[in-house]
Amino acid sequence: MKVKNYSLFTVHCLLSVVYYILSTVFIPLILSAETLEDIINKVQENYENTTDLEANFTQESLIKTMDKIEKSEGKVYIKRPGKMRWDYKKPKRQEIVIDDGIIWMYQPEQKQVLKAPFSESPQNRTPVSFLYGVGRLKDDFEIKLSRGSKNYILGLTPKGMKGNIEKIFLEVDSKEFNIISFSLFDIYGNKTTITFKDIKVNKGLKDSIFHFKVPEGVRVIEQ
Repeated sequence: MKVKNYSLFTVHCLLSVVYYILSTVFIPLILSAETLEDIINKVQENYENTTDLEANFTQESLIKTMDKIEKSEGKVYIKRPGKMRWDYKKPKRQEIVIDDGIIWMYQPEQKQVLKAPFSESPQNRTPVSFLYGVGRLKDDFEIKLSRGSKNYILGLTPKGMKGNIEKIFLEVDSKEFNIISFSLFDIYGNKTTITFKDIKVNKGLKDSIFHFKVPEGVRVIEQ
């Protein structure tokens, strides 16, 4: 997720997939179903009923080329359609905002903000299609269900070449059917794991949360 370690295209891919996962799975999956088909259908239904959410998060990123693990934490806000905000608090402050098809990536320590279009492209079609509310889980992923020591694990493999994302694993609480965490693996061997807590869904987030105003004295780099 960090700008200094990922290309802008990769950030697009990761954030789009994250948006999809957040939007699809954070209304609790209260069901009696035991089959993969039933769980998938409920996930899709929850996605269609989610308008916004906010949560605290922790993130752990393995950067394979550097053989390095980076840890961070902050708060995320999502609002359909097409709005997302990540406020990183630790170890360094950073803001990533998506609104009206534009992504802003603000790094206060460097006194600069990157601005670029955040739109659908052939390589990134599947994640972005979910961001704008037109995707279908079963149409875009091969899905396998397994049981961990305590929870369910959903393994998602994109059908065909879908950007930089190779596979996704979701950890689902086996009692409440809430998503506890998810891991993204890209084609370069990098891994990003995000864990959530204090999740709030459909609280009526204001659009102003997603309006980014360039701070005075900060340089804007357009791509």
